[in-house]
Amino acid sequence: MNIKDIFTNRHINSLHKKISWYMGGIGLLLWIVLLIKTSASPSLSFHVFLWFIIGWALFDFMIYAFFTLKYTSNRKEILVHFAELTIWIAVIVTVINFNIFGSYV
Repeated sequence: MNIKDIFTNRHINSLHKKISWYMGGIGLLLWIVLLIKTSASPSLSFHVFLWFIIGWALFDFMIYAFFTLKYTSNRKEILVHFAELTIWIAVIVTVINFNIFGSYV
């Protein structure tokens, strides 16, 4: 296994790949609807968008964890994926709480 294989294919099987594609399409449509609905208030839309990212990342992690537990014997991948998810959520929550972008948003 080389480095390219680690970063290019994170799907467990073809069913997981199909679900991931559908999830991406639905997420894009939801994001567009959310963007249209919240366009009146830029600061509100930014925070709603960040919370949408957190929710979507949690949903993606749950699907990945389910397929990893059910279809593979290498269960330690879940820990790595969970650590990555935790770091991303911490960064997003920090951006929200400290208002890092200030008056730009």
